[in-house]
Amino acid sequence: MTYVLNNNSNIFNVQAQKASSIAAQTGSTSYQDLDTSDITYNCDSSASKVVYEYTANFVRTSSYGVGSAKLLKYNTTSNAWEDFSDSTYASFGLGTSAGYSRNNYTFKFVLDSWTGNKQLKMQWKMATGGLKAHHAEYVILTNGNSDNTYLIKPFLIVYSIK
Repeated sequence: MTYVLNNNSNIFNVQAQKASSIAAQTGSTSYQDLDTSDITYNCDSSASKVVYEYTANFVRTSSYGVGSAKLLKYNTTSNAWEDFSDSTYASFGLGTSAGYSRNNYTFKFVLDSWTGNKQLKMQWKMATGGLKAHHAEYVILTNGNSDNTYLIKPFLIVYSIK
């Protein structure tokens, strides 16, 4: 989907996507793709920057969890995924507080613009401890005696700035 926010805005070419169905991803010590983070974005020559924002829910599966995430781009010359730049690494973690700790994280990258299509995605891995992505189920009581659980789905927003 592409939207124009308004004619006076410096933000344009907004593309958004949300997972329709997902499963929890258990962390490992190797990088793995984050669900719903893959997008082909068409940037035109009037953009000065491109903003990539990905939000997902993480839960610790042990007393703590520390993860690492990175943004990648697809290189059509070598037909391989590569790091977007050295500045795209982010660390995140959940501490040892009581309970089943979980949190939404938004990874935001401000990128130099380009002309044409570029395919982007995020990957993550566990640095230490235990983590799952897309796992937080919230229980909402309805009618006072039954409950429903909801899985928080990841979503992605990419847009250009003039």
